[in-house]
Amino acid sequence: MESIEYKRWLENLQRQQIPTWDSLPDLDLYMDQVVTEVNKIFTPILQTTITKAMINSYVKNDMVQRPIKKKYQRQQLVEIILISIMKVVFPLDTVKKGVAKQLGSNKENTQVAYDNFVERFNHALAGLDIKNPVVQFQQAAFGVPDFQQMAIQAVIYKIICMQLIEIDGDVASES
Repeated sequence: MESIEYKRWLENLQRQQIPTWDSLPDLDLYMDQVVTEVNKIFTPILQTTITKAMINSYVKNDMVQRPIKKKYQRQQLVEIILISIMKVVFPLDTVKKGVAKQLGSNKENTQVAYDNFVERFNHALAGLDIKNPVVQFQQAAFGVPDFQQMAIQAVIYKIICMQLIEIDGDVASES
């Protein structure tokens, strides 16, 4: 039997949403404002916070475009959001390649790619089956999810995704 606390957490997670491009601030933000905006989005979802040092590291490693006169624009905010999500599973070098490949250099493409990602992510969150959020995984004794099976599945998906990031072209558009 699941705990009430776990069920409440799942219900809360299901209600969370990542903002679309148009819902993000359309004005330049200083570092403190970026940290506040990103943490508003991700603290309830990822249960972690981003720091100034992390953002500075992303900029230093060319994962996020350099701020202009210490101000970040929507493009950089999107890059930070995507990095924050993807680094939960992938190493930063893979995240860097994946985000660059997905967003490209054209602003219109960036907006479309980001909104597509957000739509899929939000749909996945909203579609969680509260009664059985890991329905595709076998259940171990006492109705507890088989954590080994979930870990195996996560590793397999990660390996496949890393390969898709590494190869040239968009596999999805070829099918």
